[in-house]
Amino acid sequence: MSEEAEHDSHGNSIAAWVSVLTMAAAVVVGTVSFYLAEEWLVWASAGVLLVGLALGPILAKLGFGAKAH
Repeated sequence: MSEEAEHDSHGNSIAAWVSVLTMAAAVVVGTVSFYLAEEWLVWASAGVLLVGLALGPILAKLGFGAKAH
């Protein structure tokens, strides 16, 4: 058997959680608004999705990312 490298901080940072939860909320709201034919809200959700995508690296550079060992 091969040994796997241990990653103590895999996805366990404020930056990762905030980014993923923001993008997940944007997808849920975007999906519901698409179903309800609210075009402006679909586009707003797409914008929030992009903000969530940018939040991860920004928060990591501000010190909220995984700590280097």
